[in-house]
Amino acid sequence: APKGRFRALCDAPLHRKYFKTWTPLYAYEFLDDVNSITKEDGILIVGNPLGEGTILEAKGALRGFGPQIIEYDAATFAGNSGSPVIHIPTQKVIGVHTYVSILGLDNIFSKDAISKPNSPLSGTARRFGTRFDSIKKWEPLVWAEWVRQDKQMDVFWTRLYSFRSLASASGVSFDRQAVMLTPDLWKAYERYEIDMSRTPSTQGADEAVKRVLFNIDALVGSSGGYLNEIRKAKTSFFSHYQNELETIENDQIQFNELWGRRKVDVLHTIEVANAKSH
Repeated sequence: APKGRFRALCDAPLHRKYFKTWTPLYAYEFLDDVNSITKEDGILIVGNPLGEGTILEAKGALRGFGPQIIEYDAATFAGNSGSPVIHIPTQKVIGVHTYVSILGLDNIFSKDAISKPNSPLSGTARRFGTRFDSIKKWEPLVWAEWVRQDKQMDVFWTRLYSFRSLASASGVSFDRQAVMLTPDLWKAYERYEIDMSRTPSTQGADEAVKRVLFNIDALVGSSGGYLNEIRKAKTSFFSHYQNELETIENDQIQFNELWGRRKVDVLHTIEVANAKSH
């Protein structure tokens, strides 16, 4: 098991979150082979449920094993994500608490199955952790850089949300609240609104529309702008973020294509209107 420094999992579906550490720290060892333990063994999850700043223990038992995950019945809450799952008999860490799945009991078959005395499931939720012995690769974790990248991921997602609002709008009438979340995008649109309020002529309005289309193009164009930022991040960000970056890049490419078609339609509408007026 890694010792001496924090490490980041490169291929585990962990939730992004911040946490603090206290010193001195007791270093638990990892169990090398989770398949060597027995179902129904006791487990202990140590964490900070509901984020109130206290460390609490939740005891339970193992319920199932998968290639990358384990299932257990310990009473976990929001705030337990990222907590170590400790195998009580060996006092070694076998995984990290990752997510909770709510049971879908909206059909008669599921309701009947869970009512059976020998049903493997009970209650309304299933709790899962990522197995440490399934992780094939670790990488050094520089905490300040992790926090910086985490904040940048939020910026990427926010930008994408703003862009989607452009794709769903008509003409150049954008969703102001969504566009305002991305400062440079809002700056381009705010200038458009100012230009439109100052020009009394159709020609001036057309020029304002063309200008805002050009300014947005500079931000989202496939040859530069935000797409290049995302691609650069894919070569330097922690592996933990790579799947998210891939999704953002693909969505950005789709938006760029939609935006390109929309821009052509708007310019065509202007040309047709000008031709009719002459």
